[in-house]
Amino acid sequence: MGELKLNTDGSSRGNPGRPGGGGVLRDGEGKLLLAFSTFVGSCTSIQAEARALLFGVNLCISCGYVGVHVEVDSFVLVQILQH
Repeated sequence: MGELKLNTDGSSRGNPGRPGGGGVLRDGEGKLLLAFSTFVGSCTSIQAEARALLFGVNLCISCGYVGVHVEVDSFVLVQILQH
């Protein structure tokens, strides 16, 4: 199956505002394994990014997918997670 890759994204209409998030999990050949979208509660855009990531990781775990490579498009979120 190769490496599993989870891509997530979140955004907020306003800061804080009405946010949402979503993501996809694909196998090493690019085959879609799961996809999701979710309302993540009133929050800022960076919080929406983080909540979408957390939702996606929890979904992967609950579906039995482990050892997942994660990609996000928020440099700020990456910096927060690294520190």
